[in-house]
Amino acid sequence: LVRGMMGHRKQRERQVLQLLAGGINSNKAIGERMGLSCHTVNDHLQSVFQKISVRSRVAAAVWAVRNGIA
Repeated sequence: LVRGMMGHRKQRERQVLQLLAGGINSNKAIGERMGLSCHTVNDHLQSVFQKISVRSRVAAAVWAVRNGIA
């Protein structure tokens, strides 16, 4: 996820992760910021969780901070 962030979907996943790490906790709030549905935000988060091998929003946010995403 850190390297090779190409393609629209990967950019969106990165943006979702940045917002999550920045304290935006709900799919609804992230979706409103990005112009996406809650379902799409959830899809992006699940994809990110799988790519970075985490199981929670907190773990993903910590990962993002440690890896300079947020």
